Amino acid sequence: MDAWQNFFLGELGASAALAGLIFVSLSVNQARVLATPSLPERGLEALMALFLVLIVSSLMLVPDQGPRLLGAEVLAVALAQVAVLFLVQKVELRRVEAAYRRNMLMLAAATQGAAWLFGLGALLLMVRADWVGLYVLVPATLVSFVAAGINAWVLLIEINR
Repeated sequence: MDAWQNFFLGELGASAALAGLIFVSLSVNQARVLATPSLPERGLEALMALFLVLIVSSLMLVPDQGPRLLGAEVLAVALAQVAVLFLVQKVELRRVEAAYRRNMLMLAAATQGAAWLFGLGALLLMVRADWVGLYVLVPATLVSFVAAGINAWVLLIEINR
Protein backbone atom coordinates (compact mmCIF):
# COMPACT_ATOMS: atom_id res chain seq x y z
CA MET A 1 0.00 0.00 0.00
CA ASP A 2 2.93 2.35 0.66
CA ALA A 3 3.67 2.53 -3.05
CA TRP A 4 0.18 3.97 -3.64
CA GLN A 5 0.45 6.87 -1.20
CA ASN A 6 1.90 9.28 -3.77
CA PHE A 7 -0.87 8.42 -6.21
CA PHE A 8 -3.60 9.10 -3.66
CA LEU A 9 -1.88 12.28 -2.43
CA GLY A 10 -1.81 13.53 -6.01
CA GLU A 11 -5.45 12.64 -6.63
CA LEU A 12 -6.47 14.28 -3.36
CA GLY A 13 -4.80 17.54 -4.37
CA ALA A 14 -6.09 17.41 -7.94
CA SER A 15 -9.69 16.73 -6.89
CA ALA A 16 -9.60 19.55 -4.34
CA ALA A 17 -8.20 21.99 -6.92
CA LEU A 18 -10.77 21.02 -9.54
CA ALA A 19 -13.59 21.26 -6.99
CA GLY A 20 -12.40 24.78 -6.21
CA LEU A 21 -12.48 25.61 -9.91
CA ILE A 22 -16.07 24.43 -10.15
CA PHE A 23 -17.06 26.44 -7.07
CA VAL A 24 -15.52 29.54 -8.67
CA SER A 25 -17.23 28.91 -12.00
CA LEU A 26 -20.57 28.44 -10.26
CA SER A 27 -20.17 31.64 -8.28
CA VAL A 28 -18.92 33.71 -11.23
CA ASN A 29 -21.72 32.49 -13.48
CA GLN A 30 -24.36 32.08 -10.77
CA ALA A 31 -27.08 34.08 -12.53
CA ARG A 32 -26.62 32.19 -15.80
CA VAL A 33 -26.42 28.82 -14.05
CA LEU A 34 -29.63 29.46 -12.14
CA ALA A 35 -31.35 30.74 -15.28
CA THR A 36 -30.77 27.44 -17.09
CA PRO A 37 -32.94 24.74 -15.52
CA SER A 38 -30.53 21.77 -15.57
CA LEU A 39 -27.22 23.52 -14.87
CA PRO A 40 -27.42 23.65 -11.05
CA GLU A 41 -27.70 19.86 -11.01
CA ARG A 42 -24.87 19.61 -13.52
CA GLY A 43 -22.66 21.63 -11.20
CA LEU A 44 -23.64 19.45 -8.25
CA GLU A 45 -22.92 16.31 -10.27
CA ALA A 46 -19.44 17.59 -11.14
CA LEU A 47 -18.72 18.44 -7.52
CA MET A 48 -19.95 15.03 -6.41
CA ALA A 49 -17.61 13.27 -8.85
CA LEU A 50 -14.66 15.21 -7.44
CA PHE A 51 -15.72 14.80 -3.83
CA LEU A 52 -15.86 11.04 -4.38
CA VAL A 53 -12.22 11.08 -5.51
CA LEU A 54 -11.33 13.37 -2.59
CA ILE A 55 -13.04 11.14 -0.01
CA VAL A 56 -11.67 7.87 -1.39
CA SER A 57 -8.16 9.33 -1.63
CA SER A 58 -8.45 10.56 1.96
CA LEU A 59 -9.56 7.13 3.17
CA MET A 60 -6.64 5.51 1.38
CA LEU A 61 -4.19 7.73 3.26
CA VAL A 62 -5.39 6.71 6.72
CA PRO A 63 -2.58 4.59 8.18
CA ASP A 64 -2.78 0.98 9.34
CA GLN A 65 -5.98 -0.06 7.59
CA GLY A 66 -6.22 -3.42 5.93
CA PRO A 67 -7.74 -3.97 2.50
CA ARG A 68 -11.01 -5.34 3.85
CA LEU A 69 -11.68 -2.31 6.05
CA LEU A 70 -10.68 0.10 3.27
CA GLY A 71 -12.86 -1.81 0.84
CA ALA A 72 -15.86 -1.55 3.19
CA GLU A 73 -15.31 2.18 3.62
CA VAL A 74 -14.97 2.83 -0.11
CA LEU A 75 -17.96 0.62 -0.90
CA ALA A 76 -20.14 2.59 1.53
CA VAL A 77 -19.06 5.89 -0.04
CA ALA A 78 -19.50 4.56 -3.60
CA LEU A 79 -22.99 3.21 -2.91
CA ALA A 80 -24.02 6.49 -1.30
CA GLN A 81 -22.69 8.30 -4.38
CA VAL A 82 -24.68 6.03 -6.72
CA ALA A 83 -27.88 6.67 -4.77
CA VAL A 84 -27.49 10.45 -4.56
CA LEU A 85 -26.36 10.72 -8.19
CA PHE A 86 -29.46 8.82 -9.26
CA LEU A 87 -31.68 11.36 -7.49
CA VAL A 88 -29.77 14.35 -8.86
CA GLN A 89 -29.70 12.95 -12.39
CA LYS A 90 -33.40 12.14 -12.26
CA VAL A 91 -34.14 15.81 -11.55
CA GLU A 92 -31.62 16.93 -14.18
CA LEU A 93 -33.17 14.65 -16.82
CA ARG A 94 -36.58 16.21 -16.25
CA ARG A 95 -35.18 19.75 -16.54
CA VAL A 96 -32.72 19.46 -19.43
CA GLU A 97 -33.76 20.72 -22.83
CA ALA A 98 -34.35 17.99 -25.40
CA ALA A 99 -31.42 19.17 -27.52
CA TYR A 100 -29.00 18.52 -24.63
CA ARG A 101 -30.56 15.31 -23.28
CA ARG A 102 -28.14 12.96 -25.05
CA ASN A 103 -25.08 14.84 -23.75
CA MET A 104 -26.58 14.86 -20.27
CA LEU A 105 -27.17 11.09 -20.38
CA MET A 106 -23.60 10.43 -21.53
CA LEU A 107 -22.20 12.50 -18.65
CA ALA A 108 -24.61 10.83 -16.24
CA ALA A 109 -23.36 7.44 -17.42
CA ALA A 110 -19.77 8.56 -16.89
CA THR A 111 -20.33 9.79 -13.33
CA GLN A 112 -22.42 6.73 -12.47
CA GLY A 113 -19.82 4.50 -14.13
CA ALA A 114 -17.05 6.03 -12.05
CA ALA A 115 -19.02 5.45 -8.85
CA TRP A 116 -19.66 1.82 -9.85
CA LEU A 117 -15.96 1.38 -10.65
CA PHE A 118 -15.08 2.64 -7.18
CA GLY A 119 -17.55 0.08 -5.82
CA LEU A 120 -15.97 -2.70 -7.88
CA GLY A 121 -12.52 -1.77 -6.63
CA ALA A 122 -13.87 -1.77 -3.09
CA LEU A 123 -15.39 -5.22 -3.52
CA LEU A 124 -12.09 -6.55 -4.83
CA LEU A 125 -10.31 -5.12 -1.80
CA MET A 126 -12.81 -6.82 0.49
CA VAL A 127 -13.08 -10.19 -1.23
CA ARG A 128 -9.47 -10.76 -2.22
CA ALA A 129 -8.07 -9.14 0.95
CA ASP A 130 -5.13 -7.80 -1.06
CA TRP A 131 -4.42 -4.56 -2.88
CA VAL A 132 -5.40 -5.56 -6.44
CA GLY A 133 -8.64 -3.54 -6.11
CA LEU A 134 -6.54 -0.37 -6.10
CA TYR A 135 -5.89 -0.85 -9.81
CA VAL A 136 -9.63 -0.46 -10.46
CA LEU A 137 -9.63 2.84 -8.57
CA VAL A 138 -7.29 4.34 -11.18
CA PRO A 139 -9.81 4.29 -14.07
CA ALA A 140 -12.56 5.24 -11.62
CA THR A 141 -10.58 8.34 -10.69
CA LEU A 142 -9.81 9.21 -14.31
CA VAL A 143 -13.45 8.85 -15.39
CA SER A 144 -14.47 11.09 -12.48
CA PHE A 145 -11.98 13.74 -13.57
CA VAL A 146 -13.11 13.60 -17.20
CA ALA A 147 -16.80 13.91 -16.27
CA ALA A 148 -16.12 16.76 -13.85
CA GLY A 149 -13.84 18.46 -16.38
CA ILE A 150 -16.50 18.39 -19.08
CA ASN A 151 -19.04 19.83 -16.66
CA ALA A 152 -16.55 22.49 -15.58
CA TRP A 153 -16.01 23.45 -19.22
CA VAL A 154 -19.74 23.92 -19.70
CA LEU A 155 -20.05 25.94 -16.48
CA LEU A 156 -17.06 28.16 -17.30
CA ILE A 157 -17.05 28.51 -21.08
CA GLU A 158 -20.10 27.17 -22.86
CA ILE A 159 -22.54 28.97 -20.59
CA ASN A 160 -21.10 32.29 -21.80
CA ARG A 161 -21.34 31.56 -25.54
